[in-house]
Amino acid sequence: MKKTILTTTLALGLGVSGIAADQNAEASEINKAELAQMAQNNSSALNNAPIHEGEYSYNFTVDGVNYNFESNGTQYTWS
Repeated sequence: MKKTILTTTLALGLGVSGIAADQNAEASEINKAELAQMAQNNSSALNNAPIHEGEYSYNFTVDGVNYNFESNGTQYTWS
């Protein structure tokens, strides 16, 4: 339950709203600047829960730094 609440809070905080019924968000629906800032600060929110439920693969560059966030729906990684 705690992880579900954290995941929901994280998703809403990152602007991942209007997620389709299959729980997949488009890359244009994520807040790349905020995700980059969280990654730079090694945010515990990124370490403790996926960005949102379901499968996703986001790869983008902010200020010359490449970021990668992936989930297969069960396990998730970010770098």
